[in-house]
Amino acid sequence: MDAVGNEELVSTIEVVIDKFAAECRPYAVELCVRLVSLNLLNEIKIK
Repeated sequence: MDAVGNEELVSTIEVVIDKFAAECRPYAVELCVRLVSLNLLNEIKIK
C-alpha cells in the first residue's frame, strides 16, 4: 500500500466488519475478491 501500511488496513477492516457485519454482508464477496487481489485476506482474522 502506498500511504497506509497493511497492518493498519487489516486492523481497520476487522473493526468495520466486527461493528457492521450485517451491513457488510451484501458486499462480502467483492470485498474478499479485492482483499485477495491485494494479498490481505490471509492476514484478516474473522471471528
